[in-house]
Amino acid sequence: SDLIIKQINGQYRCNNAGLIPLFDDCRSIASEIKMMEHSKLADGTKCRVSIDMSHVYRNDNKVADALANELAREVETATSGAAA
Repeated sequence: SDLIIKQINGQYRCNNAGLIPLFDDCRSIASEIKMMEHSKLADGTKCRVSIDMSHVYRNDNKVADALANELAREVETATSGAAA
């Protein structure tokens, strides 16, 4: 969501106690990738890794939206079956 992208990019804070550990993990991984942008490989060549997070509307990314919906259905099925 646009909110999550703005939180990861530092524009908004994450205030949900349950999401803060996941948020911190995401920020940490993004920082590690950004540090790699300025590093060199063992043979001296520059590492060409970068990360850019931006919001993409569902209508502009139907494949990702379909995959997210499929996963949500699978999780719901798995958790409802475990509760029975």
